[in-house]
Amino acid sequence: MTQKDFNFLEKDQNNKLSVLLLADSFFYGIYNMINGLVAHRSFENLRYSIDETIEKIAKDENLKIPFSSVNIACISNHSYFTETKNIETINKFPGLELKNSYVEKLPWGEISNYFGITRHQENLIALLFGEGNYQIHSPAFLLNHRFSIKDGQFIHIHKEDNFVIIYVQQDGRPIFYNTFHVENENNVLYFALAAAKSTKLNLANDSLSLSGWIESNSKMRETLSAYFGKVSMADDSSFKLHSNVSEELKAHYYFMHFLNIL
Repeated sequence: MTQKDFNFLEKDQNNKLSVLLLADSFFYGIYNMINGLVAHRSFENLRYSIDETIEKIAKDENLKIPFSSVNIACISNHSYFTETKNIETINKFPGLELKNSYVEKLPWGEISNYFGITRHQENLIALLFGEGNYQIHSPAFLLNHRFSIKDGQFIHIHKEDNFVIIYVQQDGRPIFYNTFHVENENNVLYFALAAAKSTKLNLANDSLSLSGWIESNSKMRETLSAYFGKVSMADDSSFKLHSNVSEELKAHYYFMHFLNIL
């Protein structure tokens, strides 16, 4: 497995922090003033209800420096689009009954997205950053913010270690978003084709872009290209890694962090 983490942080810079918050993982990336990723660290196989987990993350020296912004992306198994924004309805959604609830208006139109995090996760965030000293969003918000001015219909797939985020947009409007556990490229293909069918995506003409932990010459891209006519890696010309980072690491691996600090 590729080593994801590195640290070339210069603490006198005007740094921005991106956190990816998952059910059993906590990843952070630190960007400098020109949006270059200068540090990344992974905490995996976590249980947020255990003090040892909290202490391990809270002791990280990089998280103790001041940041010009702190942005948290909550990658949850349960997320729901509606055309109304009513926090009172959030507990009616399956999987959110016991979560601390969030509702966000997506950048396009009047669509709102509902999601939640656990009490233990929220306690950790408050311990690290203080009450309210951060922004929290879902990947649906970040993807729509990035792509909202893009015309036509397309599908975007972002892959982390054992799951993918699939997002479909039509003329700025998000029409599909979900996360799926995957073990191989055939799993990814299955869910991508299901999303394409449900949204009436044109496999030959509508584009599919890829980001996250996917190689440009991988079996996964090859498998998807056999069914989708226009497959490409996310354009990474505007996101950068520190010059000392290993050439094995590619900017598109950290695409979700980059979206999180824009």
